[in-house]
Amino acid sequence: LGAIVDPDDTLAETNNTNNTRLGSTVAITYRVDLSVTALSAPTTSTTGANVTFTSTVKNSGGSSSTKPVKVNFYVMNDNSIDPLTDFSNAAIIATTTVPAIAAGASVPVNVTAAMRTALRSGTYYIAAVVDPDNTIAETDEKNSKRVASNTIAVTYGPDVVITSVSAPASLTRGSAATVSAGPSAVKRMPP
Repeated sequence: LGAIVDPDDTLAETNNTNNTRLGSTVAITYRVDLSVTALSAPTTSTTGANVTFTSTVKNSGGSSSTKPVKVNFYVMNDNSIDPLTDFSNAAIIATTTVPAIAAGASVPVNVTAAMRTALRSGTYYIAAVVDPDNTIAETDEKNSKRVASNTIAVTYGPDVVITSVSAPASLTRGSAATVSAGPSAVKRMPP
């Protein structure tokens, strides 16, 4: 912190070199600090099935957040990536919002969402990111992500298959014909 007297040199003085003084250093920090302190998910799922993610978000700062807090949940190919910047290796599964969080408080964040049907069969890491859009100024923006200690094995969900199609052996152009599809069956796709 510093002070300057007569910064525009509008006063005639005998010595202008003594018009500034440095004081003590002042640390300026944001008083909100959001982090995901716990995260869990099931160890298995199928595409299209509902999955429940359970987490805890903490505000370890000295002030309450002044607005609701968004939390995103992701599946990722690698636990070292940043789901906010590496979109090719992370897929968002769910988003939820919790009310403003008081200073020092923790809130449970649970969300149930369908596992994306476009996911390939495989093993994924689960991550949660609080304030993913950085809409809340925080003391530490780098502690907002947590990766679950377990992985989730995702297999393909049911596959509806037509088992038969029938139509007349020959048709005359412009005439009506009946075409039917046989009953469908649910098959499991191999992982």
